[in-house]
Amino acid sequence: MEEVLDKISDLTGQPKTKIILEMLEQYVPVLEQTIEALEQIRDNKENALSIVQKFAGDLLLDGNQKLGQIATEVKNLK
Repeated sequence: MEEVLDKISDLTGQPKTKIILEMLEQYVPVLEQTIEALEQIRDNKENALSIVQKFAGDLLLDGNQKLGQIATEVKNLK
């Protein structure tokens, strides 16, 4: 991991700490969704499977939206 961060830092000219912080900031929404799902499972164990299925579906939807945004940004670079 150190090698990857070093290479990204070299290529972008950004300090590794800034790269790491930006990456962690991007994960905050996913971590918040994870906390919410875990709390729901803790409070409602009988419906744990449906809670997990909804959580997974939401993550997939969010991921697909992000990929769409990235694809649009890349397309606009041309």
